[in-house]
Amino acid sequence: MKKSAPVSKRSIVPPMTGGHYTRFLSSTYDFLTKLSGWRRKIAIHALDDLPASGKLLDIGCGTGFLLHLASKNGYEVHGVEPSQGMLKKAFENYSFRPDQITQAEAHQIPLPSESFDIITASGSLIYMMRIQETASEISRLLKRNGFLRIIDHAVPFEPNWTTPFITLFSQLTGEIIHDYPTIFEKDFNLISKKTLGRGGYLQQFDFVKRSY
Repeated sequence: MKKSAPVSKRSIVPPMTGGHYTRFLSSTYDFLTKLSGWRRKIAIHALDDLPASGKLLDIGCGTGFLLHLASKNGYEVHGVEPSQGMLKKAFENYSFRPDQITQAEAHQIPLPSESFDIITASGSLIYMMRIQETASEISRLLKRNGFLRIIDHAVPFEPNWTTPFITLFSQLTGEIIHDYPTIFEKDFNLISKKTLGRGGYLQQFDFVKRSY
C-alpha cells in the first residue's frame, strides 16, 4: 500500500523567512546562537564522523559558522542562504569568496546536479514550508551514495520533563516540525538518528543517497 504524504506540523505563528532574518535577526544572530548554546552543539556534532573530505553544501548557511568549520577541516565548501542580511554577516565574519555562497531558497537552488559529496542542514529546515520540493532539490544536488546530515527540531522520541516547555517555544517561534525519515525515504536510506537535547526535540538524522 502506498504511504500517504507526510504531514508537517506547523506552529501557531507563521514561519520565519529570509526577510525576517534580514530585518530582525541578522545583526544579533551570532550573539543569540552563542548564548543559547546552539553554536556549541553545531561545533560538536555537525561535522562529527562525516566522510573525511569532499565537496560540502550547507543549506541555510546563515552567518557562515558551519561553513567556516568545514573549510578549516579541509572540505571544499559552498553555502545556500535566502537572507541578504545573514549573507552580509557571513562575508564579514569569514571572508568567503563570492562564488562560495549562493543566495537562494532551498527548494530552488541554481547549482548543477550531483555536485556535492555531503549536504548539511542545521536549524534551517524547520522553516521550510515547501519541504518536499526542498528534499527533491537536496537529492538532485547530492551525488549517488552521498551523505546528508540534518540537525533540527523533530518530534521527540526521547522526551523528558523539559519537553512541554520546548513544545511551547516551538509553537511560538514559527517552527514546522517535519517527519524527516518519511520525507527523504524516496531517495535516501536513514542510517542513524539520535537526540541531542532540547527536551528531545533537537535531533540528528544521517542519510545516504541511494545509488540507483
